[in-house]
Amino acid sequence: MTSVRILDIAAEAGVSRSLVSKVLSGRMGTSTVRPELASRIRTIAQARGFVPNAAARSLHSGRQDAVAVFLSRHGTEGSALVERFLDGAARELSRTGRRMGLQFFHDEDEFRRECLPLAFRARVDGVLVGGMPYFDIAPALLEVAGRGLPVATVFGDPVAPAIPNAGVSQEAVGEVAARHLLARDCRRPLALTSPGFSARIGERRLAGFRAAMEAAGAPVPEERVVAIRRTYAPGQDVLERIVAAARRREIDAVFCESDRGAALVLNALVAAGVRVPGRVKVLGVDDSPYCTFAAVPISSVSTREKERAAAGVRQLDEAIAGGAPDSLLQRPTVVARESTR
Repeated sequence: MTSVRILDIAAEAGVSRSLVSKVLSGRMGTSTVRPELASRIRTIAQARGFVPNAAARSLHSGRQDAVAVFLSRHGTEGSALVERFLDGAARELSRTGRRMGLQFFHDEDEFRRECLPLAFRARVDGVLVGGMPYFDIAPALLEVAGRGLPVATVFGDPVAPAIPNAGVSQEAVGEVAARHLLARDCRRPLALTSPGFSARIGERRLAGFRAAMEAAGAPVPEERVVAIRRTYAPGQDVLERIVAAARRREIDAVFCESDRGAALVLNALVAAGVRVPGRVKVLGVDDSPYCTFAAVPISSVSTREKERAAAGVRQLDEAIAGGAPDSLLQRPTVVARESTR
């Protein structure tokens, strides 16, 4: 079958080859085109099965049409945060026909050993870094940027003023959780927290939660804040304490820092005969598969990993084009299910 050329599409649309190339690549530069004409060009290209020639496009533009994605494995087991990040980044890259070079990392040694060589081989147009910064990653990223390679990150917080970040406020995670429970008449919640974890995530979520509850006239006293030893996962002693408080009607909700923790709390309450959501409502964080697998589907705060990854790609695109994109902050949202009905 004969391949379809840009020349063929231009002839059918009655426009120049240059305009077709710009529309299909998504790189208009200073050129403009009427939306209806751009739509017609794309429709013709799709109908005729046009496939961009990556090698020719790279030769013409001086770009590789590839982005390096460096990602730390983050989130609790089964949270699907990594998968959602990759889904968001891959979809945004494929929208403009680009490739992804993926490398995972955990600590600084692994980042410098495995990731930096991929960036410095200059076979990519930019670098997107996401997940959890388990170490001070700023010096390494500034080193990459210092060599002229654009960098964008998808962390909770920016790591350096010069590097654009698609972030989410951990305080806002706690705030939207509190507002969700308050809207369901929960005035005596118990909060689980994991103090001392990376970037003080647990402490910051708790601070946002308590501030919102206090502003609504329902402060959370220290006896209803439980620090857990294992990151995000309450042990049997904590579960027994929650069940006892629920039976005495001392609490009407439990806010957990993860869906894994929420599932453990929900199972313990149901097994003890405590009705969820009738007696106690349960709310987690991450909107993970745990939520829909539970006997009572769990409501959860989403940090919008997929959307933030896509936004990070767009920030990187702007930097590759010579711009200076600002960092942005996504607002977390609650995905409401049966556990907080």
